[in-house]
Amino acid sequence: MNSVVVGQRWISHNEAHLGLGMVQSVEGRRMEIYFPAVNESRHYAIENAPVSRIAYQAGDHITDMDDVAYQVVEVNEQQGLLIYQCEDVDGNPHTLAELHLNCFVQFNAPDKRLLNGQLDKEDSYQLRYDTFLQLDRLSRSPVSGLLGSRVELLPHQLYIAHEVAKRQAPRVLLADEVGLGKTIEAGMILHQQLHTGQASRVLILVPDSLVHQWLVEMLRRFNLHFALFDQSRFETLSQEPDIDLDTGKQVNPFEMEQLIICSFDGLMRHPEMQSKLKQTQWDLLVVDEAHHLHWNPDDQSESSDKEPDPKEIDHKENDHKESDHNESLDITSVSSLPTGDDYKLVESLGQQAAGLLLLTATPEQAGIESHFARLRLLDPDRFHDLQAFKNEASLYTEHQSLITLLTSDDDVAVADIKPLLAELPQLLSEIHSEQQLTAEEKQTILDRLIDQHGTGRVLFRNTRSAMDNFPERQLHAYPMPCPEIYTPDDDEPMNIGFAGLTPEVELVPDVWLPRDPRVEWLEQKLSELKSEKLLVIAHHASTALALQQYFQKKHALRCTSFHEGLSLFERDRAAAYFADREDGAQVLFCSEIGSEGRNFQFAHHMIFFDLPNNPDLVEQRIGRLDRIGQTQTINIHVPYLTGSSQEVLFRFYNDGLNLFEKSFSAGYSVFEHYQSQLQLCMTELTDLPDELIAATQQTVADIKKQMEQGRDRLLELNSCRQPQADHLVEQVEKEEQANRLASYFERLLEEFGVEQEDHSSLSWVIRPSDQMKHAYFPGLKEDGNTVTLDRLKALSRDDIEFLTWEHPMVVESMDMMVKGDAGNAAMTTISVKGLKPGTLLLESYYTLETIAPKHLQLQRYLSLKPLRLLIDVNGKDLSAVVSHDALNGLSQPLKRKVGRQVIAQMKSQVQHVIDKSEKHAAKHIDDLKLSAKSKMKADLQAELVRLKELQKTNPSIREDEITAMEQRIKHCDYYIDKASLQMQGLKLVVAS
Repeated sequence: MNSVVVGQRWISHNEAHLGLGMVQSVEGRRMEIYFPAVNESRHYAIENAPVSRIAYQAGDHITDMDDVAYQVVEVNEQQGLLIYQCEDVDGNPHTLAELHLNCFVQFNAPDKRLLNGQLDKEDSYQLRYDTFLQLDRLSRSPVSGLLGSRVELLPHQLYIAHEVAKRQAPRVLLADEVGLGKTIEAGMILHQQLHTGQASRVLILVPDSLVHQWLVEMLRRFNLHFALFDQSRFETLSQEPDIDLDTGKQVNPFEMEQLIICSFDGLMRHPEMQSKLKQTQWDLLVVDEAHHLHWNPDDQSESSDKEPDPKEIDHKENDHKESDHNESLDITSVSSLPTGDDYKLVESLGQQAAGLLLLTATPEQAGIESHFARLRLLDPDRFHDLQAFKNEASLYTEHQSLITLLTSDDDVAVADIKPLLAELPQLLSEIHSEQQLTAEEKQTILDRLIDQHGTGRVLFRNTRSAMDNFPERQLHAYPMPCPEIYTPDDDEPMNIGFAGLTPEVELVPDVWLPRDPRVEWLEQKLSELKSEKLLVIAHHASTALALQQYFQKKHALRCTSFHEGLSLFERDRAAAYFADREDGAQVLFCSEIGSEGRNFQFAHHMIFFDLPNNPDLVEQRIGRLDRIGQTQTINIHVPYLTGSSQEVLFRFYNDGLNLFEKSFSAGYSVFEHYQSQLQLCMTELTDLPDELIAATQQTVADIKKQMEQGRDRLLELNSCRQPQADHLVEQVEKEEQANRLASYFERLLEEFGVEQEDHSSLSWVIRPSDQMKHAYFPGLKEDGNTVTLDRLKALSRDDIEFLTWEHPMVVESMDMMVKGDAGNAAMTTISVKGLKPGTLLLESYYTLETIAPKHLQLQRYLSLKPLRLLIDVNGKDLSAVVSHDALNGLSQPLKRKVGRQVIAQMKSQVQHVIDKSEKHAAKHIDDLKLSAKSKMKADLQAELVRLKELQKTNPSIREDEITAMEQRIKHCDYYIDKASLQMQGLKLVVAS
């Protein structure tokens, strides 16, 4: 590589869209190049960097930073920098240093390749042209960014993802009930924001127990490769830091990755990690289990540095635990404990991050104060007064009768509806009928009510009661005597307290497996259900592994295990083995943590080998099968040991909470309320008092009543508006077009020399080959990949990659196709009666392009549909007479050697017709820009007007949203003006 000097202009091979870069710094074997067009920098090792020095020659046309055009007359070099002696359009001389060259430049020269005889195959030419057509179609799709997720297409999830992800820096709270897929919704939002360039840096904060689930979900479902930052990784990066080439200072470890997951627990134990994290900027912050962040309305969390008094906390907790068990539990009560450090951390990070997604329990489950605490993290200016928020919330419950009328299928009399709109005079103007409301009037009033909802833009919550496709649950309980191995006479008994829930972990497998009656019962149950798939969950990985090995060796059972000790690849393999309906495992033995993030809707029987010590984990276990898409009743088999704490807890879970057969989102609140009494019974092995069971049942009934009375029907309607949600599903299905993608992708693989072998319908095994044009093909593994375009197959086979138009392999290989020079110059012959042999025709196509920040999403307005021309030697455009497809049908291939000879003999004529083509294309540029601006303003101005109107009645419309939209329109207008036509392909056609 030539000597590198600060100020030189270079271009990236892999990222030509960055424009003309400038060497910013050189240190040792590394250099930094700044790309002013997109305000981004890249660091490269000088040797083998995928960049090239740009050096113009005499005769070339260049522009300066003010867009003034010149022609190069002479090139000189001074201290490693090029100085261009130029002339402007009037012939006046100018000196232009390369430092002052325009950065809005792209380098793609099909004309030079054609004139030099660098000819591509006709198939490559057609593929390049078709790639632009596909990119144009995808860029204009209303569901762009929602195609690439490996998920079932559920209306409520797609609606939330679409509604939230299209916003600039969204700040929302996702509070769907358990089992409705908050993690999937968050992943879809992240995918869309990253795909469209609205976000590039994302931080996810989760409890320790959910770290792996999030890593798996983001990778497997959304192809998002997050880096796990724990204490070990942080310390390693801190001890061996990268050095900033500009400042000479150590790079913050959290700035070394764009997508990061951290656990709350690890952060709270490591103040230095917190400090470094607060020094970084994020486009999006995602916080799971946000309802566990504690806030006290009497605290000013921003300035409260006082450490809480442990004695005070213990005293208050004991007071709470010792409350009488007949006392009704109020889930809206606020704790007097001080604001937690974790809440303060999220508050601090949330103020720095542009966007914030909080995943939390439902407002009814968490309580209104806890709910308000989450909202103030999203928008502290809007949600600053708790009492005012309570008053506002009460207003929405007053509209319940109005909403009931509007959502019913019955006719609604105008006389009945007007009194209900007395306090909403602006909605009365929507009524024009005299007797009965029309369906359109009912929908219009309902839409206006939803738009005015105080928290409707920041809070989304779907409920199971609003869904009609959840399965039934059926409990099968199996009491059995506690064996003597767990109650030794000369030692501490193993069957009491919370430890009694998993007594086997205190013994080696050879001791407990032959003597524990649950094992013998399991043998019988597996034999009885030998035609069914069974999911067996135990709390500890050691238990699950012991059971798997026991049944494999003793009974030759087709089974496998799934636990946290396995690698991601091993878990995928185990899940695929279990999912295989023909030759797969009958039984999957899972640990508590190992089963997180995996769903097995194809199984209908679940066995609790033990009971978890948290009612939320009961729901989490059942949730592996109880998902939308489950087609049959879920059979839950629970063996438990009598005369042990298992029996006590089983009765509390079943008789008190009814957890096994009905989903109950507030189970943990009730569990905490009665925990001291429950734990006493579990330790002393006394029966649960009937009074305690009755009190628990009453508490559950009271909470369900509170939740039902507190239902916000407007919020439910806003969280999944119909028919818009169903229409999104239809749009995604329409855009997927598996057969179209299959045909296109096979051609793409052939173009790059990737070996492909049929696997099954719409599925292949692809591998590297010796014929590959480049050593690199996006996402291709050394031993190959198994891929499918079948969504249903992908949902049941984690070991197969799900290819969509938005999969990184497809996106990046399409980008390679259009950003490289493959297929941009071709030559064919044509034999048509009346066309004199030797006659030249030139098919050319151009796209209007500009170099702009990705988050503006200009590709939605700057059409990538090629501007096609067909020019003859007289400069006449025949494209309207002979279409692209018609020309292809008439064309015959020409040997490259012959083509080069023809071009060499007719070079001046070829250059002439190229010049004519460019002049014709230039006539279209103003119309194309005008069209792009019209599309942009029709879209963004309409949204700006809508936001301003909504803001008048809905205070949740943030002022910064409106400002951001105004700035976006301004910047889009600017960059469209900067757009220029880029020649993308030439095909010389010679009559024979």
